[in-house]
Order: sequence, then C-alpha cells, then structure tokens
Amino acid sequence: MSEKLESAVIDSVVNANFKNIAEGAAFYSGLAMGDAISGQRRFNEIGNLATGNLLKNFTKIEISEANALVKANTGFDRPSQMHDIAGTLASLGATLGAIQMNVKTAQTTPPQTGTGG
Repeated sequence: MSEKLESAVIDSVVNANFKNIAEGAAFYSGLAMGDAISGQRRFNEIGNLATGNLLKNFTKIEISEANALVKANTGFDRPSQMHDIAGTLASLGATLGAIQMNVKTAQTTPPQTGTGG
C-alpha cells in the first residue's frame, strides 16, 4: 500500500533542508572566527608573560653578569669601552622591531582549518 505524502509536508521538509544547508556556511564561519579570537587571546597572554619575564630578568641582572654579556656580545672588556652608544641603541631598536614584527605575524596568521592537513 503506497500512500503519497501531502505536498505541504514535502514542501516543509524541503524548506527545512534548504535552510540547514544555506545556514551551514555562516555557522562554520562563525565557529572559525570564534576559534581565531580564542587563539589570539591565548597568544596575547603568552606574549604578555614573556615580556614580563624579560623585563624582570633585566632588572635582576648582576653587574658581573652584565659585564660578561657586554664582553660576549661586543668583545669589549668593560661597558665603558663601548663608544658607539647610538649604534648599539639603534641595533637594539632594530632587533626589538624585528621581534615585534614576528609577534604580529604570528598573531595575524589564520589557523589552517578545513584543509584536511
């Protein structure tokens, strides 16, 4: 015994299926955006912790350790032998800028999703 469904029932099912398919892209796009924002927040927290630890280390350095670092990085025995303070500061600024660019690049790189790999 074969009974036919009413056209209203068929139309209702077709409309519901169409709605689910049509709204799927927006749903998964929103999900990906939420994941990206969550990842960005975690990355910012890691960056803040790393910066805090670096600053803490700078303020706790011993004189002998600072002199050893100067000698290792410049070849001079004493910090007073460093004549090119402007060059040293420019080099430090360039290094800091490069680190900031790397951090920014890492922050804005979207996660690889939906590619199967």
